[in-house]
Amino acid sequence: VLQAAYLAVMQNVSSSNRSGYDALRKIYKESAEGEERLQVLGILSSCRDKGIVLESLNLIFTSEVRNQDAYILLRGIQPEAREISWNWLKENWELISKTFAGSLITDFVETIVPLFTSNEKAAEISKFFATRTKPGFERTLKQSLENVRISARWAEGIRSEPGLAQTVRELLAKP
Repeated sequence: VLQAAYLAVMQNVSSSNRSGYDALRKIYKESAEGEERLQVLGILSSCRDKGIVLESLNLIFTSEVRNQDAYILLRGIQPEAREISWNWLKENWELISKTFAGSLITDFVETIVPLFTSNEKAAEISKFFATRTKPGFERTLKQSLENVRISARWAEGIRSEPGLAQTVRELLAKP
């Protein structure tokens, strides 16, 4: 129930209306309950506002978020924030790869890369990581890129389906 309430708060947050975000940050900082802190952390990046998403992502580099909890914040990223998250990942990759070791670094790829649904973006991501892979990381990257390509094929299939838009409109119009 609390998670749903936190998520509802974040759906109304923006850079110009950040009171809900600030209230959740306060809960995260002050709560003695570990489970509640992690629930809030997982919600902080679930906003459509790019500024708030960036602020949340940058918490990963502070003492406020433990390295092993970074993935929780990453999993809150919404598809609407995928581009800003991908740009943040590229800009911070050197710091990320120095700060996070082993399976912790794969969390960044597993959560951000599959948000995309185009072969062009898969090619861009592949090119970016061509000279930036680490041992044990290649498999996660390959799987994430395959998910992007599968999503791209699915999206293209839907776009090319004649009459699908009309069928959806008709179904939505039914009581």
